[in-house]
Amino acid sequence: MMDLALSVKSENGKHRRRARVQLMTQVNHATRIHRYGKHPVEKRMKHLALASACTLALVAAVPSSAQRWVDYTPEKGYWEIRYVKVDPNKIDEYLSQAKVGWMPGEEALKRRGLIYGYQVMVSITPASGRANVIFCVHHVSFGNLDPNEGRDRELDKETNALLPKAKSDAMAAQFNEYRTFVGDEIYIPVDFTK
Repeated sequence: MMDLALSVKSENGKHRRRARVQLMTQVNHATRIHRYGKHPVEKRMKHLALASACTLALVAAVPSSAQRWVDYTPEKGYWEIRYVKVDPNKIDEYLSQAKVGWMPGEEALKRRGLIYGYQVMVSITPASGRANVIFCVHHVSFGNLDPNEGRDRELDKETNALLPKAKSDAMAAQFNEYRTFVGDEIYIPVDFTK
């Protein structure tokens, strides 16, 4: 390799060094091709071809357009989901207080036929993530969001009898020391047609 590089003649030696560097680069590139078996451009082309084939397979496997009432049916009602971050050391205390302060109100809504049901979920990894306690309420209808003075006054009267406002406010103040509301979302359930 050096004999070939040195055989390039030049008056000031600049061309000789340039030729040596070019030849060494070509030899190193050829050695790399020989050592790994494929030219880097060939490898990239194979990866590109494989990625294109996978993409085509995914596109072909998914129906081109889903249709409501054909592929799935929206169900009545909606789910209200509330995400709460509670100090991991206070989750048990929070749940026992929610049983006293939150659950009776949900039971009152259920008795009146305004919700189908409710549930609370707790993360098994309470120190990670945005929320570690989730409250879920399955409402019967969006119509329940409309104001209804008679219904609302009766519900307030019933919930105040179950948990007086002074006690409710004291519980909320205590909760605020170790809980943070992360977010609320509303979901519509769907049923997949067969």
